[in-house]
Amino acid sequence: MKKNSSVLIYAVMGLPLLLIPLIGTLVSDEVNWTGSDFVFGAVMLLALGTAIGLIQTRAKTRAMKLGLIALALIVFVLVWGFMATA
Repeated sequence: MKKNSSVLIYAVMGLPLLLIPLIGTLVSDEVNWTGSDFVFGAVMLLALGTAIGLIQTRAKTRAMKLGLIALALIVFVLVWGFMATA
């Protein structure tokens, strides 16, 4: 498989996670996501997937891959949490 296609696969793998708040928004008044929330979520998940795909294809050692993926996940959670409280 080419490197670019594997990065694309990683980029779109997280998008089905947006079905969770979509279903929550449709069936409950507790979840109140707007269109811009879904756009922000999609951009964040695409960025995380792209970062993981690039790390998988470019990092040399297993330890470097795990460390960089952990860093990407930490940054993702921190940005998501900051934006959720703003």
